Amino acid sequence: MATLVTTSKYASNICDLFKMFLETFELEHITFVLQLNENFSQHLPDKFEHLTNIVNRTFAGNYQVHQVAAIVSLFSNPNIPRIISDRDVTMAMDWYACSETNKNCRAVNSIHIQPYNCILCKSLLVGSVSSKIVQVFCSNGVVKTGTVFSYQCNHAKTDYSKQDDMKYLPNGHRVKDEFITRPNAFWNSPYLYLGGVFAYEKDYY
Repeated sequence: MATLVTTSKYASNICDLFKMFLETFELEHITFVLQLNENFSQHLPDKFEHLTNIVNRTFAGNYQVHQVAAIVSLFSNPNIPRIISDRDVTMAMDWYACSETNKNCRAVNSIHIQPYNCILCKSLLVGSVSSKIVQVFCSNGVVKTGTVFSYQCNHAKTDYSKQDDMKYLPNGHRVKDEFITRPNAFWNSPYLYLGGVFAYEKDYY
């Protein structure tokens, strides 16, 4: 179920723009796209292509990549009415990741295991990023596909900008040739990743 949240400050031209989108997309499809986008990793390659493939497969649609990208762009604007959806899209994502032969589609999954911030300069980890696909053992006995992300922090625009770059994985960080694991590397995620191609939901044990 989708709910449109508006306030009196929105101008009539905003409503006209929204109505124009409804002439192309059904409201249910718009909410589905937005919910998918929230669940996707921001670093996923070809994100809009994957979004388009999933919404077309789910609703037997014929939407184009640029149309889906326009929806995400429009509703990312804080001056646009919010659409709230309680729909669970994880099943559609997992089905897509498992059914496609293209290995890049395996990165379209609902489990993202990633570090959060640099322990030295406290910056949020963004920018240079790489990823790998892992098998995640869940507490309910199901094995799912997940994506482990690693980040590079160069401490830009901080007091530590002259320090060596640090590469972060969910289980620790690397400086030059030294890899260091700290307990707090495991606190921010419901998943435990120790390296390799396997990860575990913490309730699995």
